[in-house]
Amino acid sequence: MSQKYKIGIIGHGFIGQVHREVIESGVEGLEVEALMDENAESLREMNERYKIFPGPIDPIRLRDPAFNVDALIVALPTKKHALAAKLISELKKPMLLEKPLGVTV
Repeated sequence: MSQKYKIGIIGHGFIGQVHREVIESGVEGLEVEALMDENAESLREMNERYKIFPGPIDPIRLRDPAFNVDALIVALPTKKHALAAKLISELKKPMLLEKPLGVTV
């Protein structure tokens, strides 16, 4: 496979790091392009390899031309999934959202 799909990971805590490491281990056709996380410290050592976007998820940052990815992985706490899913769906980008959209109705 010659085409590589650029992946953005929103949330670089434990599960976000797991997703990044799995893709880096050689998932054919995928490459991590950008990381976004509210905790700038979790991204500190990543700026040599990826485009880094410290701060909360918001529509302006997702539309930033530098945050140009083909698909997104949402690795945020469950309480932030609904907002992330809404914003990403407005961009009409594919996303992986593992957990439920929320913990209450």
